[in-house]
Amino acid sequence: MDGAGFDDLVKAKSSTQNTAMIAKLDAATTNINAIPKPFDQAILTSKTTVQAAIKSLREQSDQLVLVAKELGISLNVPENN
Repeated sequence: MDGAGFDDLVKAKSSTQNTAMIAKLDAATTNINAIPKPFDQAILTSKTTVQAAIKSLREQSDQLVLVAKELGISLNVPENN
């Protein structure tokens, strides 16, 4: 696809928030990809890896709330989904 993306919109408002958003997205992707397959077994045998992925997803959602605020959008992510 050509043209501006979401990160361009965020960067126009705050390059700091954009950098943090990209870092959190990358960290979550890395941690999710580190979970061995099959997932149902990983929950039992790789608990630390699964917990790291969950933690990074939470951090990603927290960062997206900050990004939304920077863009003038009210976004709430419940602590317990």
